[in-house]
Amino acid sequence: MTLSEQLASRPASVTHQTMADFDFDAVVVGAGAVGLACGYGLSRRGLVVAVLEAGPIIGEGVSARNSEVVHGGLYYATGSLKARLCV
Repeated sequence: MTLSEQLASRPASVTHQTMADFDFDAVVVGAGAVGLACGYGLSRRGLVVAVLEAGPIIGEGVSARNSEVVHGGLYYATGSLKARLCV
């Protein structure tokens, strides 16, 4: 059941919700390109994931400052730590 479904199934009389009311396997902070990819990857492995975003729109923070591209390590020296970790 998704978080939205959990909230929708609550009685109308419940007015105060806390994160303690829900059970997650993982929490990702930031709904930019990397945060959403991490959340997606974790959920594909069967985990219940919450992705938290401080802003009103996803991808509005740092993701918008780097041309919204996650670089794949093409510009790093072959065999370097940066090149290996960008796969």
